[in-house]
Amino acid sequence: MIKIKNTFFIAVLLLLTGSCSTMNKAYDEDVYEESRKLATSFLQANYQDAENIEYTEVKDSPVGGLMLAGTINGAEFSVSISVSSDNSIAIGSIGKGENFPEIKPECAEQLCDY
Repeated sequence: MIKIKNTFFIAVLLLLTGSCSTMNKAYDEDVYEESRKLATSFLQANYQDAENIEYTEVKDSPVGGLMLAGTINGAEFSVSISVSSDNSIAIGSIGKGENFPEIKPECAEQLCDY
């Protein structure tokens, strides 16, 4: 009976470990570069005076996709990027730090194209 419990425990552990490791998917450099370009385009199209954009960190998100962190005109921000199975990308959400630029009036009701 103990042998069956140990075997079951090991099988469950292996399944959990395998599913967690597939969630931390590393993307090729093209996806990272396209994500930076998309985030820059989004910020410039939707926020006032979004001129000096620098990325300090680009990492795989534990739940899939990417997380980009950086500064815009000195204000901190983070952008989540969803990545589909065919490596197409889309903006997921944005976190804005203190002194983050204001949204452009024409983009307030509906985000502007980017």
